[in-house]
Amino acid sequence: MKPTVKRACGFTLVQLPIVGIVATMSSGVVVTQAHGSGWLLDVSITERFEFNDNIDSKPSGAEHAVGSITNLNTILAWKGHRRTAKFNSNFDLKKYFGPGARPQHNTFNHFHKADFSVKRKTTTFDYSASFRSQDAASSVLDDTGIVIPFDTNRFNSMLSAKVNHEVNNRSQINFSGSVSQVDFERTSATLTPFFDIDLKASFVHKLTKRTTGTLSIAAGFHDADDALDTKRNMYRLVGKISTELLPRLSADIKVGAIIVEGSMDATTTSSAISGSATGSFFDIGLNYRMKTTNLSLTASNDVTPNTLGRLSRKNRLGFSVTHQINHRSKMGLSVGAISTESILGTTNDSLSIAPTYSYRLTKKLNANIGYVYRHQEALGIASHSNRVYFSLSRALSLLP
Repeated sequence: MKPTVKRACGFTLVQLPIVGIVATMSSGVVVTQAHGSGWLLDVSITERFEFNDNIDSKPSGAEHAVGSITNLNTILAWKGHRRTAKFNSNFDLKKYFGPGARPQHNTFNHFHKADFSVKRKTTTFDYSASFRSQDAASSVLDDTGIVIPFDTNRFNSMLSAKVNHEVNNRSQINFSGSVSQVDFERTSATLTPFFDIDLKASFVHKLTKRTTGTLSIAAGFHDADDALDTKRNMYRLVGKISTELLPRLSADIKVGAIIVEGSMDATTTSSAISGSATGSFFDIGLNYRMKTTNLSLTASNDVTPNTLGRLSRKNRLGFSVTHQINHRSKMGLSVGAISTESILGTTNDSLSIAPTYSYRLTKKLNANIGYVYRHQEALGIASHSNRVYFSLSRALSLLP
């Protein structure tokens, strides 16, 4: 059978900075497999230049920096008879210059993941292994508001497996589990390694033509290598409804209950400390689709671990709208507010407003312009930033 080749103009756009002017150039290579089985190779390169007027999110005395970010993403996929495999690697190199540039801003992040899937008649088995190395300072600052004054990396290794069994044409059962280990290049009282085990079982049933219900139960076990020898068990019971309320309006509603059990056994205390707590959470999403416009509204209140492995309650409210002006251009607006409260009572609040406009200059050249306002208040200290960015995206298709 003669192989078929698809041309791809895809490009990868890395995460935008807090404040910046961006220029992006990217290229892609895709080799598509023969009918039925074969290999697929996807390579994309992104080069970004940015100007950041408050790279450290300082409440006063903000300093700007100019950055160059190079991103390389590769996907190698194989498809056989009822079997698929995918290998993904991503490399991200950041270099900053200017008054606000610090050695800890120059980072090299990379991510690697291998996926393997086997499909039987009514059952699918998925296995994956991944490793991520990322800058700890920026991820901790964005998530918790805590400033890490030195250069260090966060390493996350994970193994996971999932079984999906189709009971009939309306119902399916899912079982999944994962183990992960998080380490830091340099540890401190704030940055401590931890180990997690997560298990989940779900039952999915199509109630009507437009409505699907999901009932799941999950258990998570956390063991931190800190001075207090912190251990935590968390159990979640979740109910979810996905439905089309109207032909153009869809909704996802998730509610649940949480039970948390924790213990600490410090060497400086004469006895262990333990306790438990219960709570609830919700996550609601509404989406309204028109011919050229899409509106989305999300609201959630949940208890989840942060990048340090510690529990925090997050309240999220988001709104976004995108409008396709014509076949070449579109515009959008997103507004998001997040309020995070840790188990110690500290808070981290943020608000962002981001209008964007994009225009396809040619078949392989795209231009984007936008503005982002961000306000953050962490540990009682407020800061804000303004970002104006411009990007050019160039895609190249190469054949073997």
